[in-house]
Amino acid sequence: MGMDGYLLNADMYLCSPDCPCFIQNAVPYTSNPAFVNQFNQWTVTQNNFDAVNFQGCNFQVKQQVYLAANAASPGFFNPNGDFNALNFWAYMANIENRFSCTGFCQVNYLNAFTNAPTSIGKYLFTDVNRGPPVFSGCLDVILNWIPSYLLAFGSVALVLGFFQLLALIAAGALLHRHAEVHNDVVVVNQKEIVVERPQVAYERNVVVNGPAVV
Repeated sequence: MGMDGYLLNADMYLCSPDCPCFIQNAVPYTSNPAFVNQFNQWTVTQNNFDAVNFQGCNFQVKQQVYLAANAASPGFFNPNGDFNALNFWAYMANIENRFSCTGFCQVNYLNAFTNAPTSIGKYLFTDVNRGPPVFSGCLDVILNWIPSYLLAFGSVALVLGFFQLLALIAAGALLHRHAEVHNDVVVVNQKEIVVERPQVAYERNVVVNGPAVV
């Protein structure tokens, strides 16, 4: 899959000899037994010009990662479309920030630099100095989040629906009141017509009987 392939390669290159990482504080990694061995295999520096995320790697590294992903899934990125590298980096950075996770579906791979089985163990598109990610594999985190989101959304929709129902009831009451007022006017008009009809009939009698009077 192009997306997983891209992320796995991005993890492999970030903090490698081809893309050293600027680490300000290594303690969050070195004090965590689950990450210390992996951290010791990274290429890290104290040079603040080095990368803190994959976007900071040089062009050759980014091109190599893109080509590898595109070979697995041709057309993975459309440089002239909405799904280009810049938008993908921003998308993944938002996910990392929102869910404190890294990677997406597949997170395990064989690292070509160390020739050792590796799991994605750093934030790729935000900042490696955040320390180890809380979750590895964002897909599961997102899937677990969806029901709670839908529940919250459903509660909001229920409240909005209640107010819409009140609005409809109020509108119906106003229309009913308007109809009653309108009917009163019609009745009044009808009474006026009834009153006028004898006069019209009388006028007709005058016209008909006129010649006889003359």
